[in-house]
Amino acid sequence: MKTQLLVVAAVAATANAFSMSNEQTGRRNFLQTATAITASTVLPTAALAEITVPEQSKEYTFPSDWGLTYNYEADAAKVRNHMVIATGLAKGSDRMEDFGKNLKKEMIDFVSYYRRFPNVAGKPSFSTLYTSINVL
Repeated sequence: MKTQLLVVAAVAATANAFSMSNEQTGRRNFLQTATAITASTVLPTAALAEITVPEQSKEYTFPSDWGLTYNYEADAAKVRNHMVIATGLAKGSDRMEDFGKNLKKEMIDFVSYYRRFPNVAGKPSFSTLYTSINVL
């Protein structure tokens, strides 16, 4: 279905391009139409990734396990869990400021420590978590 739509639109754009008196305008219209059709058929398939957004809540258990254990897998899981909690906190949550300060310190310590090791810094999980830390 998408292929047929793409072919029909390309033919229509081609016919429209050749019917114009100005060659530059015809090329521009063809390229704009072809780009729009390609984007509309390709991009929706890329946007099908499932995104889970945590519920906003004022109720949470304040973590007591702040800081690094210097075990990459355990620290990455802990930082990720704390980040998920942080994104789910609603305005006015209890001890929100303390949570934010502790999380910021933990994220900075995590990146500062593990980016020094090439065997860890080269892992896709580290790159993804590093990007997430920069975003948060």
